Amino acid sequence: CKYGFFEVFKALSGVNSGGSADDHRLLTLLLCAASAEVIGSAFLTPLEQIRIKTVSDASYASDGFFEAAKKFAREEGMDGII
Repeated sequence: CKYGFFEVFKALSGVNSGGSADDHRLLTLLLCAASAEVIGSAFLTPLEQIRIKTVSDASYASDGFFEAAKKFAREEGMDGII
């Protein structure tokens, strides 16, 4: 997930296109990597929380992952997701 975002940001930034991004290649790549890390973590952290709940309590996910995700969102709200 994070690597995919990095590749998308790298392509959007214009690195290797001969433009001004090549003049600041290291800075541009660092910003692409940092952005990918933040977005990837924002997506993966709630999924990891749900996975841990389902592993620690088998009845939590008795109806499947999506039902567990709905249950988690109801119980924790946005504070639990972020």
